[in-house]
Amino acid sequence: MVPRQGVTVLAQLTAGAYGTGWAYYATSVVVTLALGLAANTSFGGLPVLMSLLARDNRLPHLFALRAERPVHRYGVLALAVLSCALLIAVNADTQRLIPLFAVGVFVGFTISQSGLVRHWATVRPAGWVPRAVINGVGAVLTAVAAVVLLTSKFLAGAWFVALIVPLLMLLFSRIQRYYTLAGVELGLRRMPAVPARASSLVIVPLGEVDAVAERAVTAALSLGDEVVVVAAFSDQAKAAAMRADWARWDPGVRLDIVESPQHSLVHPVLGYVGRPRRQAGGRTHPSGGARPPPLSHPAEPTRHPAGRRVERAH
Repeated sequence: MVPRQGVTVLAQLTAGAYGTGWAYYATSVVVTLALGLAANTSFGGLPVLMSLLARDNRLPHLFALRAERPVHRYGVLALAVLSCALLIAVNADTQRLIPLFAVGVFVGFTISQSGLVRHWATVRPAGWVPRAVINGVGAVLTAVAAVVLLTSKFLAGAWFVALIVPLLMLLFSRIQRYYTLAGVELGLRRMPAVPARASSLVIVPLGEVDAVAERAVTAALSLGDEVVVVAAFSDQAKAAAMRADWARWDPGVRLDIVESPQHSLVHPVLGYVGRPRRQAGGRTHPSGGARPPPLSHPAEPTRHPAGRRVERAH
């Protein structure tokens, strides 16, 4: 048997054993299915591993999410993207990936066997010494094989493993540190203080007295202890008309009118909210506390799917 371009060694062995008849093609189909299942093991195992790392705060928690079906879709997508990047990097020449695969396999075996040795030495069940010896010998053998492959195939692509493994360890430690700091800020795993009620101020920007104003003020009264309505006008006549309509309606809520020389609503209202603290009616407003007061703006008319115009609160 002589290696030939375009024909795999397995295909040559099959042709030599069965000829090129139906048995040859049946064997080729079986081999193709077996290789497909072998390739699928990565998509079945690595997303689960990434979800476990995410639960241990060593990867973003996004990878721990699952869809309605028991599939970690983000891990599958990440693996697909990385696989495509590797194929593009080697120009689809899978022979260049063999050293990378071999070193990665033996490094993984070494880590897993070493972890089992530590497990047996920590738990120490009955008969743990022979098991630890077997796993220790396996760890030594796979470590030697990994070192030999790494040194002999370093320039052939094994250097990538020597580079990516420390970078992954650094990435895991940085992500874990981030989640640790976030947990401290959020007070995880500790009893929080008893909630205390604080007074709140709700500012409602309005332009006229109508049904929308009634709904906005009603919603604001249900949200805060004090409600202030703010109206911005550039025309003094419209401002006076607003004051008169508000006095006739008298909803029991204070009305403040601010000038808007640029015919704008947003900037005058934001300036009102950020105004330094001042006393009005015996209470401090609008920004006397550490938190900004909530804003409630009126409903926006939209068209109902059946064709009727309705008011939708934002």
